[in-house]
Amino acid sequence: MAAVKSARVQERRQRRNGMALLAGLGLVGLSALTFGGEAWAVPGASSRRSAAAALAAAVLGASQVQDARAAPDGFTPRAGPAGEAVDVDDVRAYQDSAEVVAKRNEFRKTEGARQEALKEQFRQWFTEFAAEGQNLDRRVELLKQMQDMTLKEKMLPIGITREDVVKGVRAVKYNEGCIKAEVKKGDCKTLEKAYMKLLSSIDKVYDRSLVVAR
Repeated sequence: MAAVKSARVQERRQRRNGMALLAGLGLVGLSALTFGGEAWAVPGASSRRSAAAALAAAVLGASQVQDARAAPDGFTPRAGPAGEAVDVDDVRAYQDSAEVVAKRNEFRKTEGARQEALKEQFRQWFTEFAAEGQNLDRRVELLKQMQDMTLKEKMLPIGITREDVVKGVRAVKYNEGCIKAEVKKGDCKTLEKAYMKLLSSIDKVYDRSLVVAR
């Protein structure tokens, strides 16, 4: 495609040069027929006919050059970006086949359903994690399950963000009294450690160098 574009640019340049040459020849012929002076004097009708014949030959020669530059058979130029000629057949050659398009659509449908199931599972785990009165061991286990899913999929489920996780765990920590210095003591310390592992996994798959939210 780059070669075709280069050839078309060259063609436009040659066309402009040809038009400039034609204009120049016309000016020279007109001067020879009109103006006096030794340099441009035309002594007789014979000379004038010769000048006219030369001008006609130049016009015909330019026409022949234009004909030689005509588009090849089977090419229908159409206006494209910035005045470029676009061969529709060339564009269609790069289109995917009907079979490829069908497979792509089927994959999108299947993957969409799978992603929806992952999101629902993650939400169920988090709802159970945040349930009032949930014991510490189960909460740590649920955080580990969310961590494993994130690492396996190399992303959070579509529709769930890191901020969602941070806000939800913060609410649970607040309800359990795991704030300020308490996060370094007893059960709160165990919960905080599991939570930090989950955040670290999220940051890893999204290539974040720092855990900025607590």
